[in-house]
Amino acid sequence: MLKFRQMSRSSNGRQKIRKRVVKKEVSSIVSDRRKAVVENITQELATKLSPSIVSLASFDGDKMHFRSTGIVLANSSSGGACVLTSSALVSTSDKERMLTPALKIKLRLPNNEVVGGWIKRYRLPFSMVVIETRFSPDLRAACLNKTVQVEPHSQLLAVKHCFHSGKLMDTRGEPIDGPSEVDSEGFMFSTCKITMDGSGGPLVDFDGNIVGMNDYHDQKFTRYVPTNKILECLRDIWLCVDEMEDLSITFKPFRFTEGELRKITL
Repeated sequence: MLKFRQMSRSSNGRQKIRKRVVKKEVSSIVSDRRKAVVENITQELATKLSPSIVSLASFDGDKMHFRSTGIVLANSSSGGACVLTSSALVSTSDKERMLTPALKIKLRLPNNEVVGGWIKRYRLPFSMVVIETRFSPDLRAACLNKTVQVEPHSQLLAVKHCFHSGKLMDTRGEPIDGPSEVDSEGFMFSTCKITMDGSGGPLVDFDGNIVGMNDYHDQKFTRYVPTNKILECLRDIWLCVDEMEDLSITFKPFRFTEGELRKITL
């Protein structure tokens, strides 16, 4: 009887060890998969994109309101830096996205420095907003080219910059083809799945060309603003001289409308 009990304990012990081994293997597999998701952006691509991508967060007092990713539009020692992101950063959480001007805005730069920001332009199509901050030598204006096209079945990366860790992360996917996949506002869709803090981040091809700006829509698909539509919306906003010449954009100094200025200064 005693011998039987010893064998039973030994068997149970082996089962427990086996379960621990299986759990460790499963944990290792999950960890490897997560690691692949975090690190599947190549070092070459990360080096190319990093100076042009920042993370942003808005705060209501000490409480974080929203996190997003932003694309650097311009950066100069005389005019500061301008970043394009989703209006969800400074809006109410409902579909109307009404401006919440009392929020404080912070940006995490590529060098992990955290700086303050403020709204430069709010009323843009496609739920976009431009945030301004001080000049930083570590920022570089992104190359937005209106001739960049998304080919059917091409591989795309939705890139985001994490506010807390400062890391670049991406998810892979493909464009969703067909006129039916363009919504009433003009957004297009991809199979890249992003979280809310990926809103405002660039959608790029494997060469690092920016083909659009992502906007969190739902958990199944991600909608994005094509680059040519972004450039159309930016014609009235300050851009550097070289960009204006290359894109044949006529320079018009930025001015708030009376209604926008009244809302922001409340």
